[in-house]
Amino acid sequence: MTASQISKVLRALQAGQTITPLTALDAGMGFRLSSHIHKLRQRGYGIETTIIKAANGNTHAAYRLLDDSEVEV
Repeated sequence: MTASQISKVLRALQAGQTITPLTALDAGMGFRLSSHIHKLRQRGYGIETTIIKAANGNTHAAYRLLDDSEVEV
């Protein structure tokens, strides 16, 4: 995990993007998106996880940055 990959994830989230493991991989954010999200949460960022279920039964996570009004204190 590199700091630049975490920075890319953060910039994408701050730009209002929803990130999935596939979009992260395509954008050069690495294979360990959930680890990057964990690190950002440790730094205090409010990030929502939505589990997406595909028609074939597979699941994956989608992440988005919460705005200040959505963050629980």
